[in-house]
Amino acid sequence: MKTSDYESRCGNCHAYMIKSDLFCRYCGTKRGDGAFEPFDELEFVQYAYGPPIKTRFKCEACGYNWETTVFGGDDSRFCPHCGKNALQIVERTILNFEDAFSLPNEEDSVQDTE
Repeated sequence: MKTSDYESRCGNCHAYMIKSDLFCRYCGTKRGDGAFEPFDELEFVQYAYGPPIKTRFKCEACGYNWETTVFGGDDSRFCPHCGKNALQIVERTILNFEDAFSLPNEEDSVQDTE
């Protein structure tokens, strides 16, 4: 199914963006920028491989801190605050599978830690 719903998607790579993200965490594109071409929703189904992993990040460029909890871990490469490719993983914690059923959805699991 083709879609052009970009309210919560990056206009470049189509990755899901958290409401507070100013830049895409995966390609660095500024929110609202990009080609916004229709994309196939089925290409972006997220599969859960492995246990939920809580990751704390810090941007070495602007100092922004945040954490995510995602099944299999988060492969963010860019700061959602300044868009720079200057991330440092501060801490990574593997959670128990039992905790997975009580985890919030991805949007709720991203927290600013400033």
